[in-house]
Amino acid sequence: MDPTECEVIEGELPISLNGVYIMNGSNPQKQINGAQIFFEGDGMLHSLRFSNGNAIYCSRFIKTYKYLVEKEVGAPIIPQFLSEFYELEDVFRFVIISLWRGLIGKIDLKRGIGTSKTSVSFFANKILALGESDLPCIVNVTEEDDIETIKRWDFNGVEQKGVPLTYSTKNQTFVHDFAITKRFAIFPESQFVFRPFKQMLGRGMALSVDKNKVPRLGIINRHANSLDEHIVKWFEVPGFNALHVVNAWELSGEDAIIFVAANYFTHEQVFNAIDKVQYTLEKLKINLETGEVSRKILSKLNLELGCINPSYLGKSSRYVYMGVNEKCPKMSGLTKIDLEKECEVGRRYYGDNCFGGEPCFVPRTANDDDNIDCEEDDGFVVTFVHDEKSGESNFLVMDAKSPELDIVAVVRMPRRVPYGLHGVFISQKNLLNLSIQH
Repeated sequence: MDPTECEVIEGELPISLNGVYIMNGSNPQKQINGAQIFFEGDGMLHSLRFSNGNAIYCSRFIKTYKYLVEKEVGAPIIPQFLSEFYELEDVFRFVIISLWRGLIGKIDLKRGIGTSKTSVSFFANKILALGESDLPCIVNVTEEDDIETIKRWDFNGVEQKGVPLTYSTKNQTFVHDFAITKRFAIFPESQFVFRPFKQMLGRGMALSVDKNKVPRLGIINRHANSLDEHIVKWFEVPGFNALHVVNAWELSGEDAIIFVAANYFTHEQVFNAIDKVQYTLEKLKINLETGEVSRKILSKLNLELGCINPSYLGKSSRYVYMGVNEKCPKMSGLTKIDLEKECEVGRRYYGDNCFGGEPCFVPRTANDDDNIDCEEDDGFVVTFVHDEKSGESNFLVMDAKSPELDIVAVVRMPRRVPYGLHGVFISQKNLLNLSIQH
C-alpha cells in the first residue's frame, strides 16, 4: 500500500514517538504448491511513520532476488524452505527448474534465494531486513514515507574471522536467536535439528525435533578468533528449548550470567500445529565456574515474543513485556514482568477477537541525546492489533509504567495488518543518520 495518512481515534501520539515503527513478516507473492506455514513467504514490511502527532502507514514487499525473479515469471520458482520440500517431486522440480534457468541465464543463485521476512534491525546506520537463509537487505524510509529496497548487503565484502561454534554443536541445530552481554555471546542449542538429507530424499521437512537430544547453551567470548573448538563452553539445560531470547547480562561480583528467554516446553508440533505449543518465560542463572544452571519460571501464563527497553540490551534489566500467547504469533494481550521480583506487575488484554503481535518498547527519551536519568520502564509499548470480527486493525501505544498498561493513543489502520514476526522502532534522530548505499 502506498503511504497513507492514518486517523488517531483515541488519545494523542507523543512527540517522543517521532520516527518510524517497522514490522516484518511473511506474505507469499505467489500461491505456493505446498501447505501454508505462517512464517514462510516473501518478506513484507509494514511501517508507521510518526511526525509531531501524525501517522502515515505504508506496506511494501522486500524486493529480494527471489521476489523479482518470481514476479517476472509470474509463478513460484524457488521453493519455500519448509512448505515445498516434502517429497522427491519437490526436490526434482527445484533442481530441474533452477538448473535450466541457470543454463539459459535466467536465474543466478549466487544472488541469493532468501526472503528477508523474519525481522528488522537498525545496524551500522542502516535499516536491515533479516532472514535466516540469506544475507540481509538494506531498506530505506524515503522522505515521502515510502519503503524502498536498496540492495542485498554483503557487509561491503568485508569478511570477519570465523569462530568455531558449529564445530562443537550436536547435529545441525536451528538457531533463531542469541544473546549478548558485555563480554559474551550466548547461543541456545535446542532439540530443533536440521536434517537436509531427509529433505533431499523427499521424506518431509529438513527441520524436526530430536527428543533424545539434551538442549545446551553455548557461551563464547564476543572477541574470540581462535580456531580452538574448546573456545565454546557448553552448559546442558535439559528441557530448555529457546527460540526467542529476551536478554542476558553478567552478574556483578560473580562469575555468572543471567539468561532470560521463552522456553518451548511442548515443542513437537511447532512447525505444523503451533496452536498446541506451550511456552514458559524462564530466568536462568549460569555459573561459569561450576557449570551449574538454575532455572526459575516467571509466570504461569503462556508467554512469547517479548521486548525490553533496548538501552538495556546485554545489561542488567528489570522489566520485560511479553505477549500473552493465543496461537503464535497471535497474542491476546500483554504482560509486564519484574525480573527482580520475579513476578507479573502489569497486564492488558486487547479484547474479544482482538490479537496483537510482538510488542516493541520505545523509550520516552528515544529522540534525546542523553537518557541517563530516565527510568527503565519510562516509555511506551507499541504493537499492531487486529480485530478478527470487525476486520479492523489498529496501532496501540501503551504507557509502559502503568500497572494496567494504559492506552495512550490508538491509530486506525487503513487496511488489515497481518500479525507479522519481528519489528523495530527507529527514532527520528537515527533516521537522519541513515547511511544509504545504492
